[in-house]
Amino acid sequence: AGAGATPDLAGVLTTLSSPHDDPAQAAQFRDQVAQLCRNLNDAERRLLELRLQGYSPAESAAELGLSAVAFRVRLTRLRQRLRAAGGLEDWL
Repeated sequence: AGAGATPDLAGVLTTLSSPHDDPAQAAQFRDQVAQLCRNLNDAERRLLELRLQGYSPAESAAELGLSAVAFRVRLTRLRQRLRAAGGLEDWL
């Protein structure tokens, strides 16, 4: 998936994670998520897409051609970035 997938990914992440009832706060959160998605590299974007599609960590690692350890490291780093952006990692 290339940059064209980013708006869809950002929309899904926002739907899953938005903690805001206030429309202005929700819009700001949506913008933050979109910015985060634009800054993901292809491997991070693919990892997120696989997890959103319901792949298990083992299945995701196999699909990405990673060992279980390498996958866990990448997932941990991605969760840290998502947490810094507003707590998006809860479902990941």
